Amino acid sequence: MSSTQNPAKLHRERSIIERQSTIGTSEADRTATRSRHRMSAASSSRIKVSASAAFRARGSRAPTSAASKQQQSQHHQAAATILQRRDRLRVYESGEDVTPRSLVHPLYPNLEYRRTAFDAIGLSQLLGSSHGGSVSQIPMHQQPRQSLATVSSFSSIYSVDEVESLAGSVRVSLKGSTKDEDDAPSQFHLPRLDSRERYGPNDKLTITLRETETFFLFDLPQLTEDARTEAGRAVIEENERYRRIMAGAGRKTVDAETQTPQLYTKTRGTYVGREERKNKPTFLNNWVMHDTYRDEGKIGTGEPYERDRFKFPQAKPNELHLQPEDQLAAIAATDAYEEATRVTLRILASKRYEDAQKRFAGLLRQDPCDPALELVYALEQLWSHENERTRHRAVSAFRWNPANGSLLAVGYGTVAKSSSPDEPSPADGLVLLWCAKNPSEPDRCYEFGSPVSDLDWSKSRPNLLAVGFYDGMVRIIDVSKKQLTVVRQSQRESSPSYEPHWQVQWWPVFDDRLDTREQLYTSNQDGRISFYPGQEAFASRQIFKLQLIQGRIPGVRRANHCLGHDIPISRSPGALLLRRHPDQPGIYLVGTEEGCVLRCSTAQPQQYLDSFLAHDGPIYSLEFSPFCGKLLLSCGADWTTRIWAEGLDEPLLCFGTRMASVSAAAWSPRNSTIFASAVGNEICIWDIRRKTHRPASVTRVCEGNARLQCLEFTRSGEQIVAADDEGVVYVIGLTGMPLPPFDQTRTLVEALRKALLTKPEILARLAKIGQPFGAVV
Repeated sequence: MSSTQNPAKLHRERSIIERQSTIGTSEADRTATRSRHRMSAASSSRIKVSASAAFRARGSRAPTSAASKQQQSQHHQAAATILQRRDRLRVYESGEDVTPRSLVHPLYPNLEYRRTAFDAIGLSQLLGSSHGGSVSQIPMHQQPRQSLATVSSFSSIYSVDEVESLAGSVRVSLKGSTKDEDDAPSQFHLPRLDSRERYGPNDKLTITLRETETFFLFDLPQLTEDARTEAGRAVIEENERYRRIMAGAGRKTVDAETQTPQLYTKTRGTYVGREERKNKPTFLNNWVMHDTYRDEGKIGTGEPYERDRFKFPQAKPNELHLQPEDQLAAIAATDAYEEATRVTLRILASKRYEDAQKRFAGLLRQDPCDPALELVYALEQLWSHENERTRHRAVSAFRWNPANGSLLAVGYGTVAKSSSPDEPSPADGLVLLWCAKNPSEPDRCYEFGSPVSDLDWSKSRPNLLAVGFYDGMVRIIDVSKKQLTVVRQSQRESSPSYEPHWQVQWWPVFDDRLDTREQLYTSNQDGRISFYPGQEAFASRQIFKLQLIQGRIPGVRRANHCLGHDIPISRSPGALLLRRHPDQPGIYLVGTEEGCVLRCSTAQPQQYLDSFLAHDGPIYSLEFSPFCGKLLLSCGADWTTRIWAEGLDEPLLCFGTRMASVSAAAWSPRNSTIFASAVGNEICIWDIRRKTHRPASVTRVCEGNARLQCLEFTRSGEQIVAADDEGVVYVIGLTGMPLPPFDQTRTLVEALRKALLTKPEILARLAKIGQPFGAVV
């Protein structure tokens, strides 16, 4: 680039550059600098270097007057202007372009920290146009303090005249401006990309790496010293002195070591777009705020993102023109209305069952120090679960939820045939979930096509309920859903049994090689004992099959039956009961319809370990004592309830009231010597410690011809739950009961020893079993 230059102006430029370059240099350096500045204007990169050197030299010397301060400010502005326009400078030496390339690719412009578009406004006013343009004049206090990378679409070559003109424009701008306000664009502005600089595949880029000063990213001071050094010996002396100070009987100190992590933070900046905000009036009350904050914790599923952004939304019917009846129907169909109705019914039920619910929850208990307290073993009904759906349905089974003690799952069988042919027949099977918070209405209702034979909750996943049916099917349902949700279901191809499943139980798995923590075990009418592994197919695997009793087996004496020539249809008796041993994993007991109890093992399939005859007829209940795993309680159709000891084929005690089958029996989890039995429509409470020839109390529960089918204590042992064949579930509270003993096991063993005083041979055999019976002899 060449141009005609004014001699006077050129002389002034040279004098300024010479004066700047001679600061802090020798006479030889000043001569070399003067000779270098006589070169043509094409070598403008050297002018840039000398201006920067002059700027550094000026900055290192303190000003002495106002004129020197103004001159220093002018040089600051000139150097800053050159640095701000360095992206537009092109350096030529000997006719070749030697301009250094930027290390940052133009396709990735960097956003400097705390940089906004207002800085770009001040910079544009300061720089003005590149050639011959007018220069905006701004006050000194509005000048930008930081540089902004400005990318231009053209390149320029600056001579010494242009450098002086830039410095002069800065001096003109220092005079001030009469304009107080400037028009500012949007604050969120990004610089344009420079399409001028492109790098090809053959371009070579040389990068020179130089060592900088060492800076530490992390510094952890040392807290220990070497004992062989002076500092280490000083630390030892200081520790000894501290021990002498803290020594003494009256000084209680504790030494503890810990380490507190140091958190290092890092500040980051970014550009955030503005959001459009609108004001909209609405009606607000306390219930609206309650619903709003309650729904914040719920996880919702949004609509999927539509790829076509220009697609119009689907037209929806206008809900404003609905009739009042249609609006009420739409509200009643929502889940929120159903939930609100359920909560309202619970509140209303609490007014009626307030005292009963407090007794069930353990808030109201009898005072053991009351002088008027009598041990009457009385039963008082708290409430009953029944409605129109359960009328005349036999209750087959019920189970308390292991996670929620107030949730009861009840399975019902088929209903009796109606006399009227026009009356529709209800579903054969029914499962209801009753809650103690509202005894009048069930929380869940699931209908099935087959009567329910048994059910059980999963301990590891309390929302899963396994249900067995009379047609041989097994289903696992998820009760967390209001609608019937079947998680697993057996298939006829893998589970060919068509007989009822009398027992469906979840057993824990102690094998670490399996992924599941529980497995489902079943026993059905055809004598099969099966389990369902945790697989996708949910296929049953048979582990044992019962056989009819051949000959005489130890146990009770069977009645003599008339000889007949009938041929049995089935060679396998029905497996009515299935109980897992509480102390021996892998051992379980099976009760048959012939009254036989078989001791089996999962490690030895297709055979049993031991057997004895517990009852002369079907066996209905088989329970281990919760305080002694070697005692067993059984009841059957031979009108009796018996207590057995593991390893003995003769019953320890036998209990009976009248000539009626005992449908259920259960141990009390609160008192080791108390158990209950269901005979007909009565519940008998027995206490071994008091007497064994008759029950402590007999209470009639059912009215009419109804008969009790199931009986079980609650988890606390203060209530009894019973169910009959008319579809009614009774929740009964116990009053006038003795206090639990301190040592439950020892009290139970001593009560048995006292009851067996007239049977010394049985007492001697019982002592040979070992603990806890061996210690009492």
